Amino acid sequence: MIKYKTWDWSSDIMKIEIDRETPSTIWIKGSKYSERKGKNIHDTKEMAIEYLVERESQNVASKAKSLSGAQEALAKLKAKYNIQ
Repeated sequence: MIKYKTWDWSSDIMKIEIDRETPSTIWIKGSKYSERKGKNIHDTKEMAIEYLVERESQNVASKAKSLSGAQEALAKLKAKYNIQ
């Protein structure tokens, strides 16, 4: 069976051949791996791409929220000390 593997720290997609699978485990060349299907193991390349895009979209949203909070804190600090 052909599946597609992604990683949490990379935007790469690797085509892998698995021997068999259960909902929580896959076997590659006879070795057991506890990979969660749907998180890092995908049925199609399109599903892997969709996962990566969604992951990065969430990352952007999280960073935007952090930036907004930092900008607000900076504005309050400048207002407190009357800094332009």
